[in-house]
Amino acid sequence: MKIYLASIVCAYMIGVAVPCSAVIYNYSGTVVEATGAFGQLIPVGTPITGYMVFADAAVEAGFVGVNDLEDLVVQVGGFCVYLQDFNCLGVAVPLDSIDSVEITFDLAGNVTVGEIIGVTFVPTDPVIPWLFDFDTNTLVAGVPDFGVLTANTTLVPAIPIPGAIWLFCSATLCLVGRHRHMSIKYRYAPAL
Repeated sequence: MKIYLASIVCAYMIGVAVPCSAVIYNYSGTVVEATGAFGQLIPVGTPITGYMVFADAAVEAGFVGVNDLEDLVVQVGGFCVYLQDFNCLGVAVPLDSIDSVEITFDLAGNVTVGEIIGVTFVPTDPVIPWLFDFDTNTLVAGVPDFGVLTANTTLVPAIPIPGAIWLFCSATLCLVGRHRHMSIKYRYAPAL
């Protein structure tokens, strides 16, 4: 029974541990300007982190459009603005829409120019437009009546673990577990 369960776990690891069709880019930075309500909620100097997930084929082709953005998460000052990821930390604020994505990549997969434009709707507050500008490495969000937030950000590709390493490690764990199980079974088996 244990071998059967180990086989299921190994098959699960092999099947889902390798996200083959997406490229993750992490970013970090700090808030450099915050006015109005943003200034009260998220003061200047607050760190900002998050990630973006793009379709691998689009990044390899050198251009990402609106349909190639698979996920986007912004963590700043106890708030988590997200597109798909519901497991983010802080007060969750869903993105209402992504209006425009136009990003160009070089051959190494680094962002050269581009922007992402979207809208966040908070029921108690106004509709808040925001812009990731990769030309100036800034994130700008807000409206004059509510407040404006500006942050400097740095976007870098996450270093992926190649699929071969995932497969090798999970297969090795399965074999080690099976060998251990078999050696214990035969070590203490009664002699015939």
